[in-house]
Formats: sequence, structure tokens, C-alpha cells
Amino acid sequence: MENQKKRTGKFTNILVSGDYYIAVYNRGLDEQQVIDLGPPTRDGLAARKKDPNYAAIFDKDFNQLATNVPFPLSSNFPMVVNNDGELVVSKVAGLSENEDDGIILYKLKLTID
Repeated sequence: MENQKKRTGKFTNILVSGDYYIAVYNRGLDEQQVIDLGPPTRDGLAARKKDPNYAAIFDKDFNQLATNVPFPLSSNFPMVVNNDGELVVSKVAGLSENEDDGIILYKLKLTID
């Protein structure tokens, strides 16, 4: 019953872009954050706005290079990596302040400094 008061963090995907692994996850919400959301909605957009997607970046030897790298708030999953090593994600219109006609895709490029 305790978990019903919280939204646990979750690992949602692992992607490969060149020599890097990208672990996609959500951090979860504590009890107060879940209470502040109010009753759940059909599409769960309020919870997704409060618990967005993040990435942890690893090299080919699984050494962690970065964590808590945010994705665009309105990005959806599943995500894929194209032949150019770009992450391709779709836009969730309900998570955006702008309305668009048709399907919007984000192409994100991983750069390591």
C-alpha cells in the first residue's frame, strides 16, 4: 500500500549512440508531489510534467560520464537512435505550450565535452 502514495522512479530504455550508452529514466515523485497532482487523469500528463525523462550517459566500458541530462519536457517515449547517431523522439502535444499540426519529431544529438 505504501507505493500507492508515491510514484517510483523507473528505467525505461537503454540506447546506443556511437561509443556511448544512454540510459533513459524517470526519477519518480515523493508522497507530497503525488498528493499535489490530485486525482489521476486518463492521459497522466500532469504526472509526466512533474516526472520528465532524463538520461545517464556511459562510455563503451560503462563508465558513467553524465547523469540527470534532461530531455525536452514534451518528448515522448519510446525513443530510437537513427543511422546518424541521433536520438529521435516524438512530441506529446499535451506536454507542450504550443499546438502543432501533425506529428512532430525531435532529433537530439549526443555531444560529449
